[in-house]
Amino acid sequence: SLPSQLEQNFQNLFRRVFLILLQQLEDLSGVLNNPDELKNFYHRDADLNAIVNLAVRMINKGQLHDRFEELHFFHALLVLEECGDDLVRFTAEIQQDKQAPELAKAVGETTKMVRMLYDAYFQKKKGVQHFYKQYYLYWPGEKHPKAPVYDFLSSAKGKTFYLRSIVEKVVQLAELLLLPQVVEDLD
Repeated sequence: SLPSQLEQNFQNLFRRVFLILLQQLEDLSGVLNNPDELKNFYHRDADLNAIVNLAVRMINKGQLHDRFEELHFFHALLVLEECGDDLVRFTAEIQQDKQAPELAKAVGETTKMVRMLYDAYFQKKKGVQHFYKQYYLYWPGEKHPKAPVYDFLSSAKGKTFYLRSIVEKVVQLAELLLLPQVVEDLD
């Protein structure tokens, strides 16, 4: 009964998931320089988990009327929640690392990709091809251009595994969330 008591629509809740994840990434920049800020960081992850659970309940209660849309959003929510978990794993891994402040650029690149997905989906800026150009090594029609985010994360020194995992999930989410819009536009 909790979702039916709330006076908000599903898209607003979905937007909040993105905004909390972006705030987590911003908080992570502060954690890299000041480990004492870690306490606030974990509270943000609990907020993300709660919002995702609420959104999943809304889907189960029939807030979305299209089965295709239900499955896409359900999967997207679980992937976004996993991105939050990757951030928690990343912070656990770097707590004892003296080179943690040097990872700020990697966090920035990850934030850039999440922000680009947020802008592409909610503000209809750019399409899925921009994600490919940022992350994949090969882009058809061009002569072996470097994909800046992939190039950076694959050559970065330090513990960037979980950040790279987030970026890969974001590229997959871009395909999931943006390609159906392209198909609708073609119809």
